[in-house]
Amino acid sequence: GGECHGVRTPSTASSQYQLLGTFLYQLSPRTSVFLTGAASQEQFRTFDYDLLFIPKDQAAARGWSRMVTLGLHHELAAAGHPLSLDLALSVQGDRAISGGLTSENEASTRDGMLTSALQFAFDFDNFPLDDELVTNIRNNTPGSRRTPLDLSNASQYDYVDQYRNSPYGLDGGPEQGGPAGRMTLFRENRTVAVGNIGWRPDSRQLLEAGFEFSRFTTAGYNSFLTTEAFIDAFIESPTRSGFYAQDHVTLDRFVFTAGVRYERFHSNAARPFVLDTISGSPRFGTYSYFPTPSSYGSGGITFGGDPLLKFVQDESRSALNPSVQVEFEPFPRSAIRVGVARQSQMPPLAAVFSGINTDLRVTNTNQLFGGDLDLEKTTTYEIGFRHEFTHRLSFDGAYYYKDLQSQGEFRLVSLADPSRLGESVDIRQATSLGLATIKGIETRLDLRTGPLEATVGYSYQKAESGTGTQLAGSHPHGLTGIVALNVPDTWRRGSLLGSVLQNLGVYAGFRYTSGAAYTACPPESGNESVLAGETCAGAFQGDFMGARLPSVKQLDLRLTRGFAIGGHQVMAFLDARNLLNVRNVLNVFAVNGQTTNPSERASVLSADSNSFAIEANQNGARLANGDIDLSFNIAACEGWVDVTATPAAPNCVYLIRTEERFGDGDHIFTVSEQRRASAAHYDALRAENNFLGAPRRLRLGVEVRF
Repeated sequence: GGECHGVRTPSTASSQYQLLGTFLYQLSPRTSVFLTGAASQEQFRTFDYDLLFIPKDQAAARGWSRMVTLGLHHELAAAGHPLSLDLALSVQGDRAISGGLTSENEASTRDGMLTSALQFAFDFDNFPLDDELVTNIRNNTPGSRRTPLDLSNASQYDYVDQYRNSPYGLDGGPEQGGPAGRMTLFRENRTVAVGNIGWRPDSRQLLEAGFEFSRFTTAGYNSFLTTEAFIDAFIESPTRSGFYAQDHVTLDRFVFTAGVRYERFHSNAARPFVLDTISGSPRFGTYSYFPTPSSYGSGGITFGGDPLLKFVQDESRSALNPSVQVEFEPFPRSAIRVGVARQSQMPPLAAVFSGINTDLRVTNTNQLFGGDLDLEKTTTYEIGFRHEFTHRLSFDGAYYYKDLQSQGEFRLVSLADPSRLGESVDIRQATSLGLATIKGIETRLDLRTGPLEATVGYSYQKAESGTGTQLAGSHPHGLTGIVALNVPDTWRRGSLLGSVLQNLGVYAGFRYTSGAAYTACPPESGNESVLAGETCAGAFQGDFMGARLPSVKQLDLRLTRGFAIGGHQVMAFLDARNLLNVRNVLNVFAVNGQTTNPSERASVLSADSNSFAIEANQNGARLANGDIDLSFNIAACEGWVDVTATPAAPNCVYLIRTEERFGDGDHIFTVSEQRRASAAHYDALRAENNFLGAPRRLRLGVEVRF
């Protein structure tokens, strides 16, 4: 009796927009100012079948950004030598929120398009992300606002799952309870100032110097609604600055570029350090980091006149990064370049501030705790060659080696717990111990002739961690090709062929990449359901990250044709993704490297069959051949019980409807019909489409320019 929507999954709509505008004003022939504004938003809903009857916990997310930049460009003629000055000031902001929606908004956005912003049950307005909230979580203050719900009576939100409330006659999801999901709030404002001055002493030299400064105000909250386990909240104001100078000199057939950059980062965060009060301990009387801001030394308790707990500010981090490159032309239309450069970047703020106000006593050792991270540093060595065969055809190739140091990564770190006489506790903390090397080759061949442009590129990359294992997500081989053909409106004007092909655009892109690395699992109990990228239940098989997914191949095509209608420019287009409908495998079972696992399927279907049999026996409805007799009047369902002999009339109704859906409707739920329903449920989660990339997609459209 319900409206059929085909294979479209409900509550999965998404929308996004991007806006960009620039105003440029010429104050004088040598001076100009610009004002740029940008805005974007992306939002989506995610359907969770297990929470079908708890719509308040159906997940959704929305993120939006705003940016305004004011800039100045000024040119001077200093004693005949050009001097240029560029300055810009930018104010930027990002917001993100995820969690359950309001009842009204959830009901109105189940189908159709998202034409307005999603409305969340808990957001920045009714659950402010402020200092009070952070203080409540840091101190674990009883009765205070730490989540939007009443933590003193959290059991009232517990899920209740009693019945076979699924279309397959199997256990579905809870029928009562909630909200009990997870919510996330993130807010970041940035003020960014940049400046650059360039001076040409003569035609062969360019000197540049400049600065960058960024000040952040970042705040985040991430927690389940009904528990403080894995709760996380922070409000911090890190800063980042950089100063650089560069000299670019051309001498005959040589081009020299040398520069230096100073980078500085300060998190401005403070972390809990605890006093070791155990006499005889090598750390006695000293402070060391341990995530106990509320449970150790609270209330200003002292030992020997010193507080048991104090907050120590992170260190400022800085790096001096030199770079040099030499380019040489050994013969006409050819160039060899050699360079080395050191770069540094700010560590991920999420890794710095994660769990900074969370106490280990209200969560567990699987909580991610941030750390006082160093700048992430990379030293790159490169040697390249470029040659122009003709003015239409050129080749560029390079070999590079990257040495990555002090990369932020979470590791198990052993810390001494002061409340347990210095007992060692392993926590997951962000460190700057990550090391990696990346080496590879990149080649590119460019062709430009008339309206045709084509590029073919090949790359090889070997990415390994400090222990010599392949990095997850690395793709050794890559082959790409891009072809663009734009026929002007004047081409063969007056001819039949010209009238057909004028204003025609053809854009084709081809991509081939090696599959990502993953760790294979042995075919032992517990690994049947492990997918590539997940952790094996016990030891792994072969080398760590020693297996690889199949290669990915895709051809995309876009055709455009321009028309002039009523004084307006109209562009019709056909956009084809994966034009050849190639079957790209993006995930596999870790035990066999395939998109199917008969062992898991057999195990799941066997468990479903046993469940059907046990409940049918409880109600005297199972026939000798395993069929279930449901041919009674539906009113008799009143006495139906589940596998534990608990009254469960809805189970009876669901089983009847399942037989009608997957059987012949005679209300004898045969073994083959039971297997068909069970297999349909399994395939909804594990069918091959869940392991493959998107198939061929065609999109037709018209673009009108006013």
